[in-house]
Amino acid sequence: MKARSADEGWSCTLGKWGIIVADGAFCWFYPDGGEADSKLPPPNLATRLVARAAEPVKIQERLTPVSVVEPAPGTWVFDFGQNIVGFPLVNLPELPAGTTVKVALAESLAANGTVDQASLGPGDPGTDLFNTYTTAGRPGGETWHPKFNYFGMQWVQVTGLPRGYKPSRNLITGLRVQADVPAASSFTSSSARLNRIHKMAWHSMASNIMSVFTDCPGREKLSYPADYTQPFGALARNFQFPAFLRTTAHHLVEGQSIANTGRFGDEINWGNAIVLVPSLLYDLYGDTTREKARGHIVDAALADWVEDSSQTSGRITGTWGYYLTIKAMARIANLTGHQADANRYADLSHDIRNAFNTAFWNDSSHRYTDAGNNGTSNATQTAQELALDSGLVPEKHRQQVLNALVELTYDYPSRDGVGPHLSGGQIGLGPIVRALSAGGRDDVLWDALQQNDRPSYGYFVASTVANPNGFTTIGEQWDRSDSKNHMILAQIDEWFHAGVVGIQPVALTTLSSTWENRLIFQPKLVGDLTSVSGTYQMLQGEARCEWQRTAEGNFHLTVNVPANAEAEVRLPSVGKVNASRRARFVRVDSDYTIYAVPAGTHVFNNETAHAVGG
Repeated sequence: MKARSADEGWSCTLGKWGIIVADGAFCWFYPDGGEADSKLPPPNLATRLVARAAEPVKIQERLTPVSVVEPAPGTWVFDFGQNIVGFPLVNLPELPAGTTVKVALAESLAANGTVDQASLGPGDPGTDLFNTYTTAGRPGGETWHPKFNYFGMQWVQVTGLPRGYKPSRNLITGLRVQADVPAASSFTSSSARLNRIHKMAWHSMASNIMSVFTDCPGREKLSYPADYTQPFGALARNFQFPAFLRTTAHHLVEGQSIANTGRFGDEINWGNAIVLVPSLLYDLYGDTTREKARGHIVDAALADWVEDSSQTSGRITGTWGYYLTIKAMARIANLTGHQADANRYADLSHDIRNAFNTAFWNDSSHRYTDAGNNGTSNATQTAQELALDSGLVPEKHRQQVLNALVELTYDYPSRDGVGPHLSGGQIGLGPIVRALSAGGRDDVLWDALQQNDRPSYGYFVASTVANPNGFTTIGEQWDRSDSKNHMILAQIDEWFHAGVVGIQPVALTTLSSTWENRLIFQPKLVGDLTSVSGTYQMLQGEARCEWQRTAEGNFHLTVNVPANAEAEVRLPSVGKVNASRRARFVRVDSDYTIYAVPAGTHVFNNETAHAVGG
């Protein structure tokens, strides 16, 4: 056995079964699991010490329960009103010495009102995950919290208090923790539903930014790469990661395994993080320090993970991931001066694109299917949106594929009615958001957000026995099973910022001293929204966009461009536009009138504007 100690005071030895943990208990719990032959590990003089760039995990917030109930005699359940990640602080009154208090946590409730830990994965529903504290009987009471673990929790169940004792809400404080990454934005709108979904998405993302990105805070707590690369459009809209991503890139290099070993070693949309993360560092923060990291039809074993229909072929998701990876490699090679490699990867990406269209495009249905011209089965939303969002679709077919995607979204069968519904999973959800918005069909996204049956965000917020007030974070599965706190289905939040607010930073594709000094303001006037406000933290400072719309259709827009930046403002081409004095008319493009503006605050008024797609 090999062990890595926390400090020189730790020692190690072989346990009863040659492992540290057996049957859920450390081996020194057993009578013959002593330390007689334990040894201090020798120092490795070749070890290179490298400072960690990522921010540390800190306590970010202290929550007082919104309620406390006694579902069974002596069993007290505290509700924070919000699913969080952290641990409970127990504020015990003066109790007799030797009183043992048991504290169990959960994301859901059982039918009898006690906590149900099924979503945390310990086994059968119950309270397998718990902490105990035995009092010392100190005058004035005692305060304690776990120091070696953290939990996903909305409810805390306390047992073991003296008979007849009725605790107040202050007996438990929820300590919410996450890596101390800076905030990147704000969002609010006139829609209570959009605001709630945004809050749920924000908490799911915050819950999975620890010392590494994690998949969920309650069960595995593992850093599966696609669990953060796929929703990174939403992640980067809410938090700033210039330091955290550098550490992530370092971990990816260190964590490489031998080819063809372990599970899902051939799953490209998880394995390509070693290419995508350095690319994200440049796109978002202009950081090329990791660009030099080393690192035609592909079948991806996990396909569109947690897709509601589970029908999209792994061959489609795998080849799409292969294409994106090679495109990123071509760009990285170009940025780092390896022109021959850049040309080779560019040629390969062209070949992959051709292979994708040859294999999956169906000429009669004008859709991408698993069988291409040999059949029309599995022409899923995911198949169309991956091709649209990545640029795999030839220009002559783009409108046909967009039309197919819209039709598939409105026709997607729910369990209780008809569409529109977004069926995409971990791979497909972000691309459908971007593809529909880029195609001017933000109305489809709005309509999908109004649905309450599966698969929908309204299904998450519906009241159930397990979650009486609905989810307060985004679930792992569209059917509400498994973890109640995942960020892989939180990708809709990218649209709240880039579409509804309309702040779109322009990531340049060449090295420049003016990297990311341009942005686009293009708010989407959807549904019955009457007001929206949001910010985004650029390298140059804070960009802000606020808009209001009256019942008569008058549209009022205020934007703020940070110093040393410039922007395009895109207004609906309806009615008379009163532009900011320093705004310069550029052109009319499709449904938008475009102005160029310098740094500063600019106000626009547009009479008789209408909802895009309405």
